[in-house]
Amino acid sequence: MKTQIAVLVCATAFCCIAQPTDRKYPKRFVNGAMVNIEALCKFAGKDDSELRPLKAWKAIQVNKGGQTSLGWIIELDGQKVILKNPPVAEWTEFSKLKIKHDAAVKRLEELKESSHRAIQEGSDARRERANMNPDAIPDNAKRSKAWLHEIELRKTINRSEETQSANREEAYALEVQIEKLQSLGYGDFGDFSSFSMLCFALDTKQTSDGMPIFDRGIISK
Repeated sequence: MKTQIAVLVCATAFCCIAQPTDRKYPKRFVNGAMVNIEALCKFAGKDDSELRPLKAWKAIQVNKGGQTSLGWIIELDGQKVILKNPPVAEWTEFSKLKIKHDAAVKRLEELKESSHRAIQEGSDARRERANMNPDAIPDNAKRSKAWLHEIELRKTINRSEETQSANREEAYALEVQIEKLQSLGYGDFGDFSSFSMLCFALDTKQTSDGMPIFDRGIISK
């Protein structure tokens, strides 16, 4: 079953920012002809549609990919269209990054739970230790046992503090990693819940099975 892709096209005000792939590799082959969209990438972010170059090229926000023999089927303004030469490489990269991102987020949650347990254990040990007075126990055996228990409580408090310190360091490193991954421009609002990418595609004015065809072109590196 073919997967549909929800997309957003910036048609009226050209307010979109060019994706890194489009900026880095602006040369495209479309129907055997070379097209350079560098001017379009530089224009991105401006809202003067009259001065916009390459007006046949549209900015399309692709949210999720599914494949057909020609490319991806996307939904554009409530209409199904075909996107040739879709961002498969970016989708593959997103999938790899998502694994790293989700693993980092999961580990961060584990650290939070671990720190919460450590704080509780340390708090309980401190409270119990504060209420102890082994020297006041007259029986030698019981007093010695109380002192041994007091030592164990101190160890628990130290472990709690060490665990919290180690967790804070690891959590900080994970937060930096997550922020870096989210800054790469993939996913809805950078949260990696689903693939999302803005790309430029040519309105070919052609159709297939009644669906208009847009072509991103073959990227020339």
